[in-house]
Amino acid sequence: MSRRDAERLLVRDGDFLVRESTTNPGQYVLTGMHCGLPKHLLLVDPEGVVRTKDMLFESISHLISYHLKNELPIVAAESELHLKQVVRRKQ
Repeated sequence: MSRRDAERLLVRDGDFLVRESTTNPGQYVLTGMHCGLPKHLLLVDPEGVVRTKDMLFESISHLISYHLKNELPIVAAESELHLKQVVRRKQ
């Protein structure tokens, strides 16, 4: 899914989805809405580790579950993203 297609699915702050990067094969991107603007955070570092700025995770689903359950923002380089509700591709 392209960046633009993902952004079209976001409506409210806290909406998010995980997509495969179209520019970096094998890389996954968390796309979410924060303060009315779409944010795109890479979830896997160059060594293949799923991480945020200050934590490592076993998998992408573990990262998402942890932040949803604990209501903590995902903090990356210059971005902060609060996850509230996952959005799904329209069929």
